[in-house]
Amino acid sequence: MLERVCQNWTLRMGHLKRSRGQHLHEIIFKH
Repeated sequence: MLERVCQNWTLRMGHLKRSRGQHLHEIIFKH
C-alpha cells in the first residue's frame, strides 16, 4: 500500500512540476 502511494505521489509531482514548476514544490514541502 505504501509503495502505491509513493508511486502516485511521484507521478503527481512530475505532472505538477511540468504544470506549475517549483512554486508548487515549495508549498508542498512547507506542509
